[in-house]
Amino acid sequence: MPTPPDVHETLKRKLAEFAAARDWGQFHTPRNLAVCLSVEASELLELFMWTRDGDGPFPPGTGPPPEARVREEVGDVFLCLLNFARVSGIDLHEAATEKLEALGQKYPVSLSRGSAVKAPGLFTSTATATATATATTTAKATATATTTNDGDR
Repeated sequence: MPTPPDVHETLKRKLAEFAAARDWGQFHTPRNLAVCLSVEASELLELFMWTRDGDGPFPPGTGPPPEARVREEVGDVFLCLLNFARVSGIDLHEAATEKLEALGQKYPVSLSRGSAVKAPGLFTSTATATATATATTTAKATATATTTNDGDR
């Protein structure tokens, strides 16, 4: 069920009021909020550390994390992102829409369906990718050797 944009606006307003009541605005710089977002996302990721996918039985400590903890961390990540966007003047819906359009161009269905290859249109084959990587490495090594030798003269 889609969330109406005004729900996010209401949440952003409540979040701003929450921070203002505590005089936290002085700490809410884009840098600090980006760090906060990273930390909160890491806390979400930590819940899945050493867990296994699929059906159990699982050895102790490797089953799925408690849903309540996952929801709590997702809430933290979302609030940090909302706060970051608010302080940075970024419209989240607009940014997400633009990014989704760019991803559609980068990962066309014809090249991406069922594939985990990053930027599938970048290389036409594994052989081409390997040859390109080898040529780049060789060119860098040659440039480094030439620079080193020229400096010795």
